[in-house]
Amino acid sequence: MTTQPATTSEPLHGPSDTENRPEKRGAEDSLASVPSKRSQTSKISSALLLCQPPPHPLSVNGLLRKHCRERLYVKPLQWTARHLELLGYRFFRQSSKELKDHGHQRRQQNSLGPPSEGRIRDAIYDVQRPNVGRDYKNCRIVGFLVGCEVIRLARSGLPFDFKRQTITKLRTNGTYSPGSKTASLAYFDLERIKLWRNESIRFTWSKKVEGPVLAIKRKKQHRIQPPNEAEDPYIVAVLIALAQGLQRQHQDKKQSVDKPNECLESDPTKPDPAVLSQQTATEFEVHVLALSKCGQSLYFYTANIPSISLDMWNEPSQFHNTNVVVVSYKVIRIRDCQELIQNIKDIISSL
Repeated sequence: MTTQPATTSEPLHGPSDTENRPEKRGAEDSLASVPSKRSQTSKISSALLLCQPPPHPLSVNGLLRKHCRERLYVKPLQWTARHLELLGYRFFRQSSKELKDHGHQRRQQNSLGPPSEGRIRDAIYDVQRPNVGRDYKNCRIVGFLVGCEVIRLARSGLPFDFKRQTITKLRTNGTYSPGSKTASLAYFDLERIKLWRNESIRFTWSKKVEGPVLAIKRKKQHRIQPPNEAEDPYIVAVLIALAQGLQRQHQDKKQSVDKPNECLESDPTKPDPAVLSQQTATEFEVHVLALSKCGQSLYFYTANIPSISLDMWNEPSQFHNTNVVVVSYKVIRIRDCQELIQNIKDIISSL
């Protein structure tokens, strides 16, 4: 009697077709296996960042990286004295004689003559009165500037550039020019700047500003207010923005006059050393006229900003060896009529 071999469930020719079939995958597994566009973009951007050289330690980006705990990357309205120290700007209060001498030198170069004493008296009569509102005083000062043949430029804001792009627009009470389409003078009320600065402190994570949130907001507002109203860092930001506009105008004119020959130009991306040396030596004189918070004084600011100091904003990762830029200013008392008339003449002549 022969013994039959034990039957098995597996056929002799190998595994069944069902075992060769791939296992069914869910929709979640299919989506997980496909890399998302966000992850691909982040990998590309991180690779580009690794290829870029680190910024110079003394450049704008290098200073931001070095002092990352001090929260320096803020709006110009929230600048402090620390910003001016790192950027290389400082204030200097000048005497009346220095303002008069500067106005006399500019008067010989400029066709814009000083206004008559009668026009100045008419303009400052309402400004001197203590019971007149600030808005009316500002209107009278603006009207006086326009009456002195200073062109008022209709702009919503003064462009402030970073990496050759406008990142914000600075608020003023008006920008002016003695005879071109680019502003070289700005006017504003320091009391208005205080309100603008307080409005710049916002909390997006809390809709109700009360209790502890209100206390934190007031603490931040108090911290960014300058101790000396005449040396407000926002004034330096406005002067830089004015100089940037004059630099753009200067470069546009130079490109239109000295346009290179395309046939002779071997490398159009390579800058001309002669052009760079001329731009380095170029300075742009800009001014700011401001009404004090008490309304009884005017501040007149003048700064000669070299082109190389402006290049630090156009190329923030590169170091530009520049000297400290001095912002000189004069305090003009409104109550002293004779001094005010003479200072107004010197101001208009210096534009």
